[in-house]
Amino acid sequence: GASSIYGEVVEDMGDRQRKAAQLAAAQLAAPQLDVLDLAAGAAPWSLAILDREPSCRITAVDLPGVLSATARAVAATPHHHAFRLREGDAFTIEIDDASYDLVLIAGLCHLLSAEQNRALLRRAQRALRPGGRLAIIDVVPEDETNERVLNLYRLSLLLRTRAGQVYPFASFASWMSEAGFVDIDRAPLSGSPRLSLMLAERPR
Repeated sequence: GASSIYGEVVEDMGDRQRKAAQLAAAQLAAPQLDVLDLAAGAAPWSLAILDREPSCRITAVDLPGVLSATARAVAATPHHHAFRLREGDAFTIEIDDASYDLVLIAGLCHLLSAEQNRALLRRAQRALRPGGRLAIIDVVPEDETNERVLNLYRLSLLLRTRAGQVYPFASFASWMSEAGFVDIDRAPLSGSPRLSLMLAERPR
């Protein structure tokens, strides 16, 4: 049911994530990047990158019921020309190897099992050029200062997903390392619960 559910809410989610997206873009944006935005939603993260570096090119992937919301959000900005919208599932859509400088995975990993996340990060690694970067944006318990907010978020995931949960940074770091990434790090962003930016690089 993700396609229909998220198609109704991603635009509001994008509005609420704008500040965090601006903070992330300060660390991610660079000229002429080819960016793959998996499960793009309303594309707040890639739009924030374009605000800083309009020369970037974005391939935004999302489910059929969500991509129409992606198109509306993108069309309302001056950056619509920089986007290529692709309908499909992040796990099965055809992605050319070594074609991107940056892969964005924002707000997705907490909905998935550990094994699904491992598979997703292996796909991301293959999509990157040598020296390209992976950016995961998600809730990391070590960076959340309000235990009540964190526990309510955990409960919501238990109620609305089959295997989703709040994963510690050690899990993300382990999955990244297993997938062949190096220079793994994280930085807290903003939001409630607080989002974090996790970065890693495909070896050159």
